[in-house]
Amino acid sequence: MNYFKHFLFIYLSLAYLLNAYTQNKVSGIVKDAKSKDAIIGANVDCGKLSTNTDIDGRFELNLEDGTHDVVISYLGYNNYSKNITLANNQTISLEIEMDEEAKNVFGQDLVITGSMFEKKASEEVISIEVIKPQLMLGVNALRIDEVARRVSGLNVADGQANIRSGSGWAYGVGSRVMFIVDGQPMLSPDRGDVKWTQLPVEAMGQMEVLKGATSVLYGSSAMNGTIHLQTVKPTKTPLTRFTAFQSFILPPKRKEIKWWDFPVLSFGATFLRAHKPKDNFEYFVSGSVYLNNTQFKGGQEYMARLNYKTRWTSKRNPKLSYGVAGSLLFNREYEFFIWENGKDGAYKANAAQDFNNIRVLVDPYMTVYDKKDNKHEIKTRSYFNRPSFATKTFLENIDYTFGKNFKKIGLNLIVGTNNQMLFINVPAFVGGGVKFGNLFAVYSQLDKRFGDRVTLSGGLRWETYKYQDVKGFTPPIGRFGVNARVGKESYIRFNIGQAFRFPSFAERFVNQPVGSYDLNDSTTAPLLRVLPNESLQPEYGWTSEIGFQQQFKSNNNIYNAQFDAAIYWQEYKNLVDFGGTEDSTSNAKINLRAQNISKARIAGWDISFKNNFNINNKNTLYLNAGYVYAFPIELNSTVNNPNFDNTTIKGYLKNMFKYVGKQIGGIDFYQVLKYRNRHLLTLDAEYTYNQKLTLGMDVRYYSNFEGFDQVFLGIEGVPEYLGSDDRTKGAWVANARVFYNFAKKHTLGCIVKNFTNKEYWLRVGKLESPMSLTMQYRMEF
Repeated sequence: MNYFKHFLFIYLSLAYLLNAYTQNKVSGIVKDAKSKDAIIGANVDCGKLSTNTDIDGRFELNLEDGTHDVVISYLGYNNYSKNITLANNQTISLEIEMDEEAKNVFGQDLVITGSMFEKKASEEVISIEVIKPQLMLGVNALRIDEVARRVSGLNVADGQANIRSGSGWAYGVGSRVMFIVDGQPMLSPDRGDVKWTQLPVEAMGQMEVLKGATSVLYGSSAMNGTIHLQTVKPTKTPLTRFTAFQSFILPPKRKEIKWWDFPVLSFGATFLRAHKPKDNFEYFVSGSVYLNNTQFKGGQEYMARLNYKTRWTSKRNPKLSYGVAGSLLFNREYEFFIWENGKDGAYKANAAQDFNNIRVLVDPYMTVYDKKDNKHEIKTRSYFNRPSFATKTFLENIDYTFGKNFKKIGLNLIVGTNNQMLFINVPAFVGGGVKFGNLFAVYSQLDKRFGDRVTLSGGLRWETYKYQDVKGFTPPIGRFGVNARVGKESYIRFNIGQAFRFPSFAERFVNQPVGSYDLNDSTTAPLLRVLPNESLQPEYGWTSEIGFQQQFKSNNNIYNAQFDAAIYWQEYKNLVDFGGTEDSTSNAKINLRAQNISKARIAGWDISFKNNFNINNKNTLYLNAGYVYAFPIELNSTVNNPNFDNTTIKGYLKNMFKYVGKQIGGIDFYQVLKYRNRHLLTLDAEYTYNQKLTLGMDVRYYSNFEGFDQVFLGIEGVPEYLGSDDRTKGAWVANARVFYNFAKKHTLGCIVKNFTNKEYWLRVGKLESPMSLTMQYRMEF
């Protein structure tokens, strides 16, 4: 019996070894059916065994004798399946071309911003919206902020972005929304604001908007959310696009505020060339020029910008890629600060400034996959800005990210480090113009999938800072979220994340007079002075949300829709806000200084419903709607309403729709945070007939902001405008567009902005543009 056991053991061992060396093999390459580009990271499933395609789109699996179903899947593409039979050490090689899924299927968009690796938007733990380049083309956007306003709950007031009322207007300095381009931060070194003219709107591939704190991944200024612009991805099919436009600002309804005799004219052009001429090389180059005459007297702007990006793949090591991106910009910017008065001077500046900029960005980068397919990525940026002969700012950024995918257990790990060095030479800064700063951070994020139902996400960040003589470090901040698929197309998500922001150099050190007290004599004392506050403290807080998403899709793919609803809650400490102040050393009529608010709270909900009808792939109809309610309260306000209990959550919720201010001198003062719209409604509809004629309209409702700087009551016309019935009802602003495509390559369009000619403002003392008409020609091949 013992001999039989030994014989059986040896026989089975030999059989196993023989089988191991006579296994069959299936290999192949996976490509995009249209562009013929390799698809990296596609999942190849053969039942018990699975793998992913490498950087060249290739895969290989050893299989036993028998019949196997090979299923290949990748986000944004239709699944590929093939039945194969293997025997006797057979090898089968496959060349697979995958077709893209039907476009505009909500929730299927591939996003990277929330986790630094690709996943479906519907599987994110945080609210996210995706904007495609077609929207940019349809509104003739000169700057990205014109596109961003179309996102539900995202507002841009006088160049400053806020999401769900997380921030307001801050005099052109500081941002609580981080803006990044291809993974690189884009805030200016001195002001800490977004330079919208720098962003390559004509090369936009996709824009992702994260609603909520994302400081764990993106650091300071990502308190309120992150906007990520991804540039166009070149393919073997070259893309060339040229656009030219001409715009006219038409007369406003009130004839007394029109200062021009003929319609105000603007014109410009953009171009884009993107191509992958070789397997190991790709590039894009784009540019934009325009002369923009704004609605303000003397408010002429012009700009010339060139952007580029290159990428090489090493022939010796296909897992190594590298390249350089960058931009060169020259422009004249005009900043309108406050009007002369609310009548004939509404479009004339009491206080304004203009300056010429030269900005240069150079972004070398490198990505390499090691032998275990771990990803190592290095991104660097050199950012130089010279707005005047005496003023110079410089930023040097370097970021290293390590990514590892534990495929067998469904775990993704991101670990990284970031360092920013800042050099500022601004004569208007107190204590001498030359300032130095440094930010250093270590961050990580872990995402764990449980089958195809549940995803957990968590992360940590620790950061040190030094702004001139002010230095310190943040306590470790964290983030946690979960996304659960509770039905076939139903998802529930929860996210909570801590946040922080370091005040910019401008908020700490600027000492700048603006405007003249006497309009007829520029030598008199200034109307307003922005004063420094060197003791300004960093902001801290957290944001959270519970969300639900339901997707709808007909069997024939004619109709698909997405309903999304979220309840959010934000808490902030030491929130930085500008306010009136007294200063014996200032001779200005109005003095302002950045100050810390001890505590603030913002809560509300965000609802959107998107619908897409696709008939024969020729006739399409989009109907999208979004509504965001916000209750932004300063909890330690000096204008407290005695009937408002802000010390308990119950009292806060009870008063969400009640009056929370009081009257002073006939003007309502509220303890709501300044320049926030409690109600934002976004509507968008577009119909395309026979892939040639496109008709569209979008409508935006801004409720009146209830908090503002009281010092502006001393400006002529402001109290009357604040108290007018028309302003207190809020503003409905509508735009319309029509485009006709002919000869496949050519498109003519007409865009009417503010076609009801609504007179409104998004902050005190600056009216938005009246109705304008734009004619656009676009050629694409």
